[in-house]
Amino acid sequence: MRYLFLVLFPATAFAQLRDPVPAEDIPDGNALSIAGTALAETNTGQDQVTGELAAQWSWTRAGVDYTQGFRGPRWTNRYGAAISLRASGGGDSPIEIEQRGEVALYVGSIGELVRWRSRSRMVDRFWYRTTESAEVGAFTDFGGLGLVVKQDHGHDLSAEAFPFYFEVARDLDKPITTMELDIAQVRVVGVPGDLRIGDERITIRDVGALRAAALDFAFFSGRGVAIDGEDSPWRVSGAIGLSALTPFGTERDPLQDAPSVVPYVELGIEHRGATVLRSTRSEIGRPLIDNADFGVNAATLHRSTDTGIDAGGQLVAWWQRSLDNNLDVHGEGLFGIAVHRLAFDGMPVSNRPFVIARADVGVTAKLGHGLALETRAWCERSERLSSTRRLEAGLSTGLAFHH
Repeated sequence: MRYLFLVLFPATAFAQLRDPVPAEDIPDGNALSIAGTALAETNTGQDQVTGELAAQWSWTRAGVDYTQGFRGPRWTNRYGAAISLRASGGGDSPIEIEQRGEVALYVGSIGELVRWRSRSRMVDRFWYRTTESAEVGAFTDFGGLGLVVKQDHGHDLSAEAFPFYFEVARDLDKPITTMELDIAQVRVVGVPGDLRIGDERITIRDVGALRAAALDFAFFSGRGVAIDGEDSPWRVSGAIGLSALTPFGTERDPLQDAPSVVPYVELGIEHRGATVLRSTRSEIGRPLIDNADFGVNAATLHRSTDTGIDAGGQLVAWWQRSLDNNLDVHGEGLFGIAVHRLAFDGMPVSNRPFVIARADVGVTAKLGHGLALETRAWCERSERLSSTRRLEAGLSTGLAFHH
């Protein structure tokens, strides 16, 4: 499935560069892709509509493929352009509208973005109950300096130094500027998986004269590392490092908020199967297009909120299974426990433990001609959907399509 490779990036709670896009998944010449879904949802007695619609047009050409020089896992070694538009949400999901334009310049790409979102997601690093944002911004994606080793069995081994993704966005209604930098000192991508040394993500958020910063730094990290040879469906991932947060805008004195530094640890295992296109955004951070049919991931939880900092741990699990050629079942869940820290004059005044959790299960029946009937049920414990209710549940059903 190659039709959404630039429209949709995974939403995740962990530091990482953007996922690689295999060269064979980027078509030469013109390409147009459309995917979407429309579901009716019942949530705590309210009938709502939720869904997603994504469209992208691109035109690209491959450049000369030297064995060394500028080379990376995304749009490097290509030139061309892409325009995408995505609208999603409703029901329990935030409503999001995003437009992106990107130009490939052989050594990397540059682009612009416009997006609007009604509220936060569970996995947001800067998490606020009632944040509505409308942003315009720009980004650049550079694959790094490195080389590609051509192997006889058809799998390339790519090594890059300092690949990075940088984005800056400005809110249209509020004095809020957000800058994000994902960078790795060394990255090796190939048959064994995705290995990185010095993998870090820095996010700086300015609100007027106040500034918040988040840093996840992994001394060493690995993603999708094969356990037993290149044909093994079992892959492991993990990271070890430090996570730091400096908040602002608490109910106390925002200029005296104490920074929070905790260990950054992640360990996961997954089983890879057939590639699947999800019909709706994952609220726990799973990518929209995925080939992992089972996985478990444990990691630290560290986020800034409107009243302080949450620090703890979280466990994420997901699965999908085809009962026959036309019927799939799938599910995902998140369980997190953390301490909510309020700060005043540089000293913590509250250590209130709390639990967040979400479970989501669904059934997809393929109808043919790109159509499918989907039904899903979910239950969530958090304050994301309502500041007065901790527990929410819902049921949705409807049609999904892709072309």
